[in-house]
Amino acid sequence: MFNESFEEFPRWYEISMQVSASITIPINSIGLIMIAFFSKEQLKNYRYYLLFHQICSMLLDIIINTGTVPVVYSPYPIGSPHGWMTEVFKIVLKMENNTWLQTEIVFHGFLTTAMSVEILFLYRYQVIIPITHPWRLSGISKFLTVLIYHIIWMFLVSLSFHNIMPNDQSAAKDQFREDHPDLAFFVEDKNSLIVTTEVNLDAILVLIVFLTRIGSGLIICCIFILLSRYSLNHTIMSARTRNMHLHLIRILCYQISIPIAAFYIPVFCILTPMLFQIQNTFNLALISFNAISKRLGVVFWSKEGKCQVVRNILDCSDQGFGSKTRCSNTSTIVFFSAISMVEQGFERFGGRCKWKKFEFLPG
Repeated sequence: MFNESFEEFPRWYEISMQVSASITIPINSIGLIMIAFFSKEQLKNYRYYLLFHQICSMLLDIIINTGTVPVVYSPYPIGSPHGWMTEVFKIVLKMENNTWLQTEIVFHGFLTTAMSVEILFLYRYQVIIPITHPWRLSGISKFLTVLIYHIIWMFLVSLSFHNIMPNDQSAAKDQFREDHPDLAFFVEDKNSLIVTTEVNLDAILVLIVFLTRIGSGLIICCIFILLSRYSLNHTIMSARTRNMHLHLIRILCYQISIPIAAFYIPVFCILTPMLFQIQNTFNLALISFNAISKRLGVVFWSKEGKCQVVRNILDCSDQGFGSKTRCSNTSTIVFFSAISMVEQGFERFGGRCKWKKFEFLPG
């Protein structure tokens, strides 16, 4: 009986998502037009940040409700897309199974929307604090600060995605059929994607990195709200100006609560049970964190570690960036570049750098 009802479920889900898109997309479009052409001049640069957030939110809405239409069989780490992007990627990119690419696009859409929210709260805080405040940033610095933070997280998410190489889907699906024979029809769809640590242990890192980024974004927004309230109470200004800032912060919280309720809460509700369903989730997370910490410690504080970094870079140049070691060598190059930038910063500001120059000895 459940199998028969399952056959109709994706179709009804697809229809419901399209109905939702027919409602939310016009509403987002109206909001975009209102911000772009009918916003008050008193908002100044704030309306551009609002416009950026509205565009990110609308694009994410279009991608999820019409482009991918993801069906996630939580708490089992299995999902499949049912939108137009599946057929478009098959025709344009000649990719028969493009579920992994669509998943990465959705994840980056969430991250970009989270960045736009953080920029709004950062702007409200920057407007409140005095010009002489040490944390006061210039106009473009507000955007660049959050953008750099966002790029770092996008790099981590992309690295975790491309480091997985989901080519063992057949083995993962066979394992799921063996463990859950009564639910084997979950993986019959050729576009279905299953995440299992029994086939690839690195798969868990994607979910951990993504949930960490979303959680940190919510924490950052809460911190900016608290800092804004604190600055309003400790900055000399008229009662009218203080009430105006409080009103704008309150309106922003109301405005942001809608996409948070629509996107973030379902993500936590879907992905958190999936994390518990995957075997040895937190053990793998702790082991991975321990291994990464040790490697960073060796690279940053050991002369031999930095020599090994140079060897890896030279091996990467000899093998070419199309080899299987591309991801690990790329991350190594990034770490080595970061070390060089820190050393240059110490020397530029007259500080005493702990790391000494070293000679690379072949072999």
